[in-house]
Amino acid sequence: MHAEVDIDFQNLSSDTLRTLALVQPLNIGTKRPAKEQYSRIDSLLLDGAPVSVAATFSDSPMIRLVLPSTLKRGERAALSFSLAAKVTTAGRSIYGASECTRFTDWLPRVTGWGTPPTDLLSMQAELADFDVSLTVDSGLFVVAPGELLNDKELLGMIPNVDTIMADVINKPYAADGYVFSRLPSKNGRDTYVWRKRFSRSFNFLALKGYLLDRGRGGNLAVESYYPEELAAVWQYKLVAKGSDYLKSAPLPTGDFSAGPLRLVVAGKRSQWFSSNVQLLSSKMKKPKLVPAK
Repeated sequence: MHAEVDIDFQNLSSDTLRTLALVQPLNIGTKRPAKEQYSRIDSLLLDGAPVSVAATFSDSPMIRLVLPSTLKRGERAALSFSLAAKVTTAGRSIYGASECTRFTDWLPRVTGWGTPPTDLLSMQAELADFDVSLTVDSGLFVVAPGELLNDKELLGMIPNVDTIMADVINKPYAADGYVFSRLPSKNGRDTYVWRKRFSRSFNFLALKGYLLDRGRGGNLAVESYYPEELAAVWQYKLVAKGSDYLKSAPLPTGDFSAGPLRLVVAGKRSQWFSSNVQLLSSKMKKPKLVPAK
């Protein structure tokens, strides 16, 4: 993947900062990052001024930036850079012609320190607000935590009824115009515009060969994504299960007001991917959701 990243960093600590760090998790502990996974930064600007990034420097686990002046509490610094990244195939689940690829820890973590860290793996990113635009090829769904701002444009309206009665292949639209089930768009390329607040990362899933059902559980929305080959097992049933779950179960830790409960059939083990995205084992014969954390 390729990305253009702009970061507005504010020092909220009690320390006066003299350096910032960009930690690239994909490069930690890999002797030859380009073989399986890598993260490479280029065209780095700090407060609008270019920072020289050599080839070996740009894909190192940590890039240390000396600030042009000290950064006191409440003061800001602006960073921007181009990013090329590749995630390992270990994060991909395949079922027939369907694929679910996990993009985790792909975004470099920015942090400031008074005393330099000794363990990069334990070094957390600062809490941040994320505004992300993801452009993907036609036929792909993007699933992420947070709020999808162009939801209606990409996926259509969410029905106001609890039952999902639609044929996704032959009748993708309900009579009243609400989209109950649908295939990915065929527009060539689609851009998903996401907003996520107060988080340390922005991880997401890219789905190929998947179908989508949408519904509601009370006042909360539910989305279920499943491989086309498993439509007989999961179509209608999973979103209905999610609706029942939201009506009866306590919500997991996290803010559901900004987005629906998203259920994705992928992999061998059911687990929470994020606060409102749950991965469900493709081996199950009947939908069974993971209990709230």
